[in-house]
Amino acid sequence: MKFFSPIALLAVALLAGSSAAVAAPPPIRTDLLPTTVPAGEGCDFALRVSGTDAKARVKTFKNGRQIISGKGYLLTYTNLEPSGKTVTFESNGSAEITSAPDANNVVTVTSTGSTGLILFSTDASKVPGVETPSAIQYTGRIVYTVDLDTGLFTLISASGQQRDLCTELA
Repeated sequence: MKFFSPIALLAVALLAGSSAAVAAPPPIRTDLLPTTVPAGEGCDFALRVSGTDAKARVKTFKNGRQIISGKGYLLTYTNLEPSGKTVTFESNGSAEITSAPDANNVVTVTSTGSTGLILFSTDASKVPGVETPSAIQYTGRIVYTVDLDTGLFTLISASGQQRDLCTELA
């Protein structure tokens, strides 16, 4: 699972494919360098994702729990083959709470607001109608878990509006 949260933590951590980064986040950035998701992972076509203008606050607790809130990325998705279509989403505000790792070294993340979610073929979804791989832009609430030992990402629930980026950009 590679997650393009409007907040810097997950956008950077999951773009890099490192679930462990959820527990030890990279520095907050205001821009997300363009990243290409290969064809077959997310969508049938290669998908470029970039983000700008994020402003987020991060509060990390000693036990590893983390709260991130603020204005997220202005996210732009581009179909690199063949249509070249582009769609952009603005985030006026969002929040994300990551639990401390449990006894099995799994964290639970709850994200509200505008969130880009790219599920890879190696991810799991317990949400009816959400298949892997896929690419969805949510406005609402999503909950997922990340096993920090194996990297397994599981989408647990999703509510609110969703836009299928693969269909929209085809």
